[in-house]
Amino acid sequence: MNGHLKKELLEFETKALDRSGHPLNGKAHKNPRYKSEYFAEYQDNLFVKMSDEHIAQYGSGNGKEFADKRYPAKMKSIFSSSAMTFNLLGNNEICANDGNEYFVPGTYKIEYEKKLLTVKNSDKNQNPAHLDAFLLNGTNAIFCEMKMIEWMRDTPGFLKKAYSETKRSFFNSKESAEANAAFERLRKYLCENMSEYKADADCDPHRFTHYDAWQMYKHILGIYNMSSATTKNEVASLQTNEIKMLPKLKKVRLVNVIFEPPVKIFKNEKARNAYCNCRAIEHGEFDIFKHCVEESGVIEAFKKDCGIEFSVEFLTAAQFMDCFDISDSHKKYLQRYRLDK
Repeated sequence: MNGHLKKELLEFETKALDRSGHPLNGKAHKNPRYKSEYFAEYQDNLFVKMSDEHIAQYGSGNGKEFADKRYPAKMKSIFSSSAMTFNLLGNNEICANDGNEYFVPGTYKIEYEKKLLTVKNSDKNQNPAHLDAFLLNGTNAIFCEMKMIEWMRDTPGFLKKAYSETKRSFFNSKESAEANAAFERLRKYLCENMSEYKADADCDPHRFTHYDAWQMYKHILGIYNMSSATTKNEVASLQTNEIKMLPKLKKVRLVNVIFEPPVKIFKNEKARNAYCNCRAIEHGEFDIFKHCVEESGVIEAFKKDCGIEFSVEFLTAAQFMDCFDISDSHKKYLQRYRLDK
């Protein structure tokens, strides 16, 4: 990640926390290496105290959000996407506004680190995909994949070849043949639009530059597997207390929520240019991804096999929060994720 860009983002975020009345200064990590980016306690990085239910959900996730190991716990970072997720959504329920452009209006119950089965493991211990947040309002659902600075900083991952192995698939009936073909086409279309890199022998070598398309592919596959009549029997047999079939759904939005401050706030030319370049690539790659999804037949498979109207969306954090009823004090705090005032 460009050093000038990281420096400016640190300054913006720190000042936004000061203005909201939740300053990093005085509550920062005691280690000088981390004090500019990490709180000493993760609770100080949150707008409200997290409920025991949601602490358990994050604790059972695969991101080790609360673990202090080589680095401080991820949830302590002012750039934490999990902290951003919780700060945007909160503890209990959130209400989507009437007339918002993206989601069915109404009150949504919140679950963090939603687990979805994608492919079978060779042993009994499954390794599900984890969605940052699952919002449910009757038969309407919003699945959220949140990114703060990861899209500017991290390299997208590869897709393991297990995702193309018949023995690992849940598409093992005649009824699932069309869906299987649709997901095969989606993988093919994406590879045709990606560059090749040196990859582990167990992985396909294709990936985008900034957009984590394979992560989103896994989420789409997981949502299908956990809601389809064609995979129901096999998936149901692998349910646990934490991995459960989805309820009957009619409308599903899988949405990327991305921290994207306005370009105009960047004073350093190198930082501004680096940011604009990353953003242009990310947006272009998402457009390609969405087009591939729409052309692959996956959306039709959701309609036919799950009874679901499915789509993928890309929203900035500012666009996302504008879809929901949020108190004035909460809006003031959430300026740290929009930086537009």
